[in-house]
Amino acid sequence: MDRNRDTKKRLGNASTSSQKKKQKEMLKRDDSVAVQERVKRAPNWIVGEDVILARAFVNASHNPVVGNDQKGSTFWKTVHQNFKTLVESDDDVEDLERDQDACMNRFQCHLAKQTQLWNKYFRQVSHEKPSGVPNDEWPNLATERFWEQEGYPFKFQSAALILHAMPKLNPMIDLEEIGQDNLQGDDGKHS
Repeated sequence: MDRNRDTKKRLGNASTSSQKKKQKEMLKRDDSVAVQERVKRAPNWIVGEDVILARAFVNASHNPVVGNDQKGSTFWKTVHQNFKTLVESDDDVEDLERDQDACMNRFQCHLAKQTQLWNKYFRQVSHEKPSGVPNDEWPNLATERFWEQEGYPFKFQSAALILHAMPKLNPMIDLEEIGQDNLQGDDGKHS
């Protein structure tokens, strides 16, 4: 009888112990995933990085050796290399070691989209030619209008002005007139 009780007790403890182990392992896994996610996520981008990314993009686009007819992956590799070089040479921007995908995502999903939207307001201001307002104040007026109309601030003004060196991101150039309407062609090449 004592033996049966001991066996039941051990099995009972073992299943309880096994459940506790499983729970602890799950918690450890959850904690390690959470830690990995925290490690993977870099800090938010700062204005200085956006400006450098814009410069890197324009430099890669105007690169006569590689040219406009390069494949998307080659283009973004060049942008990333330019970005890294510019960050290393800029004492005001901390090198957070952004990878190529982070640069491409930041540019395509945030910088370019927001700049194209802001350009609409910049174009409006430039066509209105507000009396008594010098041309160099137009970007500020466009940013104010963006905030009023969109309901959130435009954070990329400095970068947008750099991107105006490119016809596709210059609000004063009619893209339909030059036959271009996106930042990457259907063939996967940078155009």
